[in-house]
Amino acid sequence: MTTDSKKQKQELGAAIKQYLSQAEMHPIQEALELTKFGDFAFVFGMEDKDLIYFLVPADAELKLMGKIDKIFNSQVGPRTVRSQLNRTVEEIGEFPFSTNEKEEKFNDKLFKLLNFHFERQYDAIVPLYQIECSVKFPLANAVLHPSGSQSELSQIANDATNSFRDDDKAQIENCSFLKFRVTGDNDSRLKQVDEETQQALQVLRYIYPWSERDGKAYNVSHGVSMWKQSWRTILFQSASSKDSSVPWSSGIPPGILHPLSEEIFSYANEWLSLDEVNFHFGNRGRNTVSQRFCRAFQYFDIASQSAEADIALANYIICIDILLPSGNAEELTENLMPLIEKGGRYEGKMILNEDLSDPNSTEWAERVRLTVSKYKDFYNIRNKVVHGNTMRDAVSHSDVKQARQIAKSAIRAYAHLARAFNWQTDKEAKDWFKNPCKPPEKNSP
Repeated sequence: MTTDSKKQKQELGAAIKQYLSQAEMHPIQEALELTKFGDFAFVFGMEDKDLIYFLVPADAELKLMGKIDKIFNSQVGPRTVRSQLNRTVEEIGEFPFSTNEKEEKFNDKLFKLLNFHFERQYDAIVPLYQIECSVKFPLANAVLHPSGSQSELSQIANDATNSFRDDDKAQIENCSFLKFRVTGDNDSRLKQVDEETQQALQVLRYIYPWSERDGKAYNVSHGVSMWKQSWRTILFQSASSKDSSVPWSSGIPPGILHPLSEEIFSYANEWLSLDEVNFHFGNRGRNTVSQRFCRAFQYFDIASQSAEADIALANYIICIDILLPSGNAEELTENLMPLIEKGGRYEGKMILNEDLSDPNSTEWAERVRLTVSKYKDFYNIRNKVVHGNTMRDAVSHSDVKQARQIAKSAIRAYAHLARAFNWQTDKEAKDWFKNPCKPPEKNSP
């Protein structure tokens, strides 16, 4: 047993001892009454002459579950703890324990069972709908795999021992899919699947190009989901007529028309810092810089999916704010300029100096200054929106587009610089803004 395992076992034994010391025996009817309003919680049942239950105060159970959550890094949940408590006491065959040896045996068995769940590892395979993929594509902590008759998912779907229903098999056998490692008990793994899938989709929505239709921006990657959505049906029933006929429309939501290809992968790495973005998702639990980056990235994703122009713009600006040292609109703009300038990339159309005889000769630093200067106006709109004001009439679609481009460029610049300089703390990142400089030629390990 490793040193860490011994420490976990000791912490678990102390927590369980404190928990069971509060357990009191009650006849079944009395136990049902006491637990009816949530003041007490079941521990386990025992057969005596009649069935009896041991109960603890509800706050004692909450305290135990909190300690176990910390001991096993949120990978062993309450449902597993309760079931294994019952299983262990049944194997021991008595409670309260008659000897110290029985109590020690109980603790050993319980730790072994919970640690088994803690150490379990699986590769989660998550089908994605409304997407095509022709190459393996890293997204956050997952890898997107191509579909096809020889894909791992297709082989699973067509394996007779898995007993998929025909409609389920048809749904998934031609799907591209995410694959990533998950650990812990069943509830923990399901939670990780939701979190990792959503993070992968955030990165997908970040790298996939936008289009315009009828003067409005849209991004078909927003239709990609882990949930089936092959068809959408919308019913329209007249509120003023008793006519029983119901007009309706149905259709397939727009999928990704062009598959994720080697070209898109190369573009995402070169221009959108995909490798650095994925790096920060993988390191969010290790340093505050990656945590900050992922937090900003989440606001970018919220903004990109908002149908309200002012709310979208406000969240793009919040995304940028998170990446910069605190300050007022002027100070934030002054810090944003070198971030994008030294980061060396800007996605979208930049503003040129029209006073020059040849505007195209505008230097890179000046292009950044002119383009980013709009941020101050956007920041004032953001302030009004977060304080509950409606700013729909003050925000155009072109404003949202420019805010998105600035935010996207800030994200990729921060991701690139943070990895290149190997920032580990917020202080290191903030110190860079005091004396901004270009990154080293090669990324730090």
